[in-house]
Amino acid sequence: MGQLPESSKASNDANSIQIVPIADINLKDDTFKSRINLYVEDLKESIKKEGQKIPVILRGNRPYQIVSGFRRIRAIKDLNLGTVKAIIYPELSDVEAYKISMIENIQRQSITPLEIVLTCKRLKDQNMRTLEISEIVGKDPRTIQRYLKVADAPEDVKKALHENRITISQAYEIISKKVKLEDVINKGLSVRGITNVAKGAKNRRKKPIKLKLFKSGNFNLSIRYKKGQVEKEEVIEVLNRVLMHLKKT
Repeated sequence: MGQLPESSKASNDANSIQIVPIADINLKDDTFKSRINLYVEDLKESIKKEGQKIPVILRGNRPYQIVSGFRRIRAIKDLNLGTVKAIIYPELSDVEAYKISMIENIQRQSITPLEIVLTCKRLKDQNMRTLEISEIVGKDPRTIQRYLKVADAPEDVKKALHENRITISQAYEIISKKVKLEDVINKGLSVRGITNVAKGAKNRRKKPIKLKLFKSGNFNLSIRYKKGQVEKEEVIEVLNRVLMHLKKT
């Protein structure tokens, strides 16, 4: 995951760090943007004091497409500095560009688990195969399939994931095992803990129940169900069947 694509290395050798006017960059193209929130106030303060330390990555020709460094470019634009330090790859495939973007974000720990998951979904929506996505993200295809399932999780689960209150693995188990999010967070349940809670709930649902419906003198009427949960309508249906049977006999 830590290596740039070979063609990217070749381009890097031919194109070292350059000073590029922001006016020469397509700021509206966010194809490779992984971040949900481009909050830049802290970054602006850093650039004010120390300047731009890390170059952004661009591809193509003017107006250049941003591959990585969306926050840096936005911060520099807000500061009215006019130019950015950049490495330009004139020829770079989409797969290579996504790899570079993901490598930089993950290595710099500037991307949240939810942003990784949503990036996988975006790639899938662009008709990329699971194997291609796994190469970009640096995870095996089975893990990518789990990420894609988490991408369709309820909003409260995705919000907790974005805020780092749960992990991707916990999010997957929550939606797979149908466990309550608040239970996982409040009880600090691990992945194994979620599995145990789900097994316990399943066993309780399977436990047979006996409904005592009527008692008069020496006469008791009850119905025993094999499952652990019964709706009122089901009881009425059973009683109607009993009445019909008695009328026929």
